[in-house]
Amino acid sequence: MKINHLAIAVSDIEQSCALWSKVLQMDKPEVHILDDSGVIACPFETENLIIELIQPIDKNSPIWKFVHEKGGGLHHVALESDDIESDIEIGKSNGFRFLGDNPVEGLNDTKVIFMHPKSLGVLVELVQVKNS
Repeated sequence: MKINHLAIAVSDIEQSCALWSKVLQMDKPEVHILDDSGVIACPFETENLIIELIQPIDKNSPIWKFVHEKGGGLHHVALESDDIESDIEIGKSNGFRFLGDNPVEGLNDTKVIFMHPKSLGVLVELVQVKNS
């Protein structure tokens, strides 16, 4: 597995995208609204990984509390999987807990599932690009 992306929770996606555009010396990418995940996402595709800025859509978003209590910051690490269903079974057989039973649709034609942060001490997302 390799790191697919680092997700950084932010309170203002436009302001954060402008700052990251400057530091990465890249044009601002397209902003995506992920209603099912409750976030607005701005993915910067760098040479070796994606830096994904995420802003909660509203108070029902799973990251709303994180942003409002901590002011944002590193939210999760995403690991790329070649076979997400197999990796879920391997994880479960090793005692890891998942948030949900099955992968769901993610950004840019991916399947994703999150591992409970108590499993590894940090929130981890498994990501499978559908054509891999």
